[in-house]
Amino acid sequence: MPGTVALLTWAPMRHRFTNATLADGRTVDITTDEGLITAVDPVAGGERTPGAPDSETDLAGFLVLPPLAEPHAHIDKALTAERVPNPTGDLHGAIDAWIAAHERGEIRHDDIVRHVREALDAMLLNGVTAVRSHVNCGARAGVTAVKAVLEAIEPYRPLIDIQLVALNHSPVVGSEGAVNLAALEGAVELGVDLVGGCPHFEPAAAESIAQAIDLAAEAGLGVDLHVDETLDPSMLTIRLLAAQVADRGFGGRVTASHCVSLGMQPPDVQEAIAA
Repeated sequence: MPGTVALLTWAPMRHRFTNATLADGRTVDITTDEGLITAVDPVAGGERTPGAPDSETDLAGFLVLPPLAEPHAHIDKALTAERVPNPTGDLHGAIDAWIAAHERGEIRHDDIVRHVREALDAMLLNGVTAVRSHVNCGARAGVTAVKAVLEAIEPYRPLIDIQLVALNHSPVVGSEGAVNLAALEGAVELGVDLVGGCPHFEPAAAESIAQAIDLAAEAGLGVDLHVDETLDPSMLTIRLLAAQVADRGFGGRVTASHCVSLGMQPPDVQEAIAA
């Protein structure tokens, strides 16, 4: 049923998958122990890793690939497009419409839990075993979406690696950003994995980046920011982020997501920013 997950459990046994085809065309036998791959051998008749398996499955030549990863999702908003129409058809329209619907109570806790689980079911069934998702927090909605997503993902943790990024509403600096900053801090306390944000939406981009790095450093987390999600070539907060990470010696992992305006720059500017 949608919104539910059947937890598959592997018995602590040695299993062999025979006649598997790899991406390079080789046909191999794959041995697992307690669900982990321990050997990849030529098909029967070649040199085989010692030890008989407890059980065996013939894959009959099916292609075996590494699992998929979804590096940038928004699972709190999954499957809400029909309920929350985008009045302008652009990025800002989608953002504003979803935040307004959530704050009006049209997107409830149980809705988010159900939609997240339906989305994760679909991912798992298509081979996705790692997901990083941004989750909204801020303004009148506070950390309600974060709480719902944390509840939704709990049954999936044995099956899929899930990282959550606290994505604050803007602004997050100054007196006007106090409520959004409080929500961001609350999301960190609840147990998200990374600190997020959208510095190109902020009136003080450099300060918002510094704030994100400070909060992440204090909590021992990484940073994943939406950066320059615009075709405006004059918007290049990626430079500010790179400079702050380098100058401050931040030890956590940092991701600059999107970087759309970087594609609008001439090659020499792209090379300088990459360096």
